[in-house]
Amino acid sequence: MTIDTVIDAVQGVKRFTWDVVDDLFHRYATRMGDVWEARGHKRYTLAAMLEFSSLAAFFPAVLAISGGIDNPVAFDSMEGLMGGVFYPIGWVMSARHSLEMLRMKQEKFVSSTLAPQEYDYMMKPVFRVLRLPALSYGLVEIGKAAVQGNPGLFMWGVLFGALAGAMYIKDHDPFLLDSAPAWKQRLEELSPNVVPVTKFDSVHYS
Repeated sequence: MTIDTVIDAVQGVKRFTWDVVDDLFHRYATRMGDVWEARGHKRYTLAAMLEFSSLAAFFPAVLAISGGIDNPVAFDSMEGLMGGVFYPIGWVMSARHSLEMLRMKQEKFVSSTLAPQEYDYMMKPVFRVLRLPALSYGLVEIGKAAVQGNPGLFMWGVLFGALAGAMYIKDHDPFLLDSAPAWKQRLEELSPNVVPVTKFDSVHYS
């Protein structure tokens, strides 16, 4: 077994895990978004609610974790990186996208450089990269909070989960729930004797 074989195997496992887990959360968020829209609301309104709820929890969580304004030293390096770099960048991009898309629905889109569809098309691949790391980190922090009995860490994890949830909900694919799950598609790809399941295999066109 060569080093290249090992690297390829590791990358294959990482891709399989990423695709499968991301697909599971994407499907759940899609169902929630469909229920929300069935009640007469806009999907981007739900996303914006999650984003601003996340922001509202940010500063209380920072104070709770750090021990207050007089003791801002309790953050570890990962919390500092995620809270000082990842979160502000991710939140600004996601919240601006939600607000711009809501304005588009009201014919008040304010971007001077891109059409609404172009802006949406440009941002969604970015959110597909950010959402799973944000959600995974949030779940880890919630787990740590449960072990340590730390409400600040719990809020910290929830706010990252809310931001990721907004990114998932906005990525609406009308064919997703009718297609084969990612785990099934990946297993089909690994089996040489089975015809791979295409993404739209269960969609019927008239």
